[in-house]
Amino acid sequence: MYNACFGGFGFSQLAIELYNQRRPENSSKLTEDDCFACGREIDRADPIMVQVVRELGPSASNTYSRVMIEEIPEKFKDHYSIQEYDGNESVQIEHDRYTLHRIEGIMRDAGLGEADKIERALREIDELREWAGSRELFPV
Repeated sequence: MYNACFGGFGFSQLAIELYNQRRPENSSKLTEDDCFACGREIDRADPIMVQVVRELGPSASNTYSRVMIEEIPEKFKDHYSIQEYDGNESVQIEHDRYTLHRIEGIMRDAGLGEADKIERALREIDELREWAGSRELFPV
């Protein structure tokens, strides 16, 4: 979830109420005061709040926000960031961090010879280029 307008990430009172009704018993309740800068109070991928936002649509946002959901491919779930300027946010997949993580795993694989490691690393880069649709991502 991210805020797609200038202002600040936050939820409507209705969204907060629905979230609190559905949250696990052992978790803290959200309040409107917490939620003016709610991105610091709730995981942006919290499945309960994501469902609330899906159900409420624009009514999930407060006066200063327009909460949107960005689907991130599973393989990038740990490799993205939310960039913000004056409250307006965008989701950025960190391709370089993802690729580095994958290549490090390949290079640590004791079951692979050096040639196989290089071949797999290059294949990983090619797959990412294809996914991204741009060869500029990793200039040769």
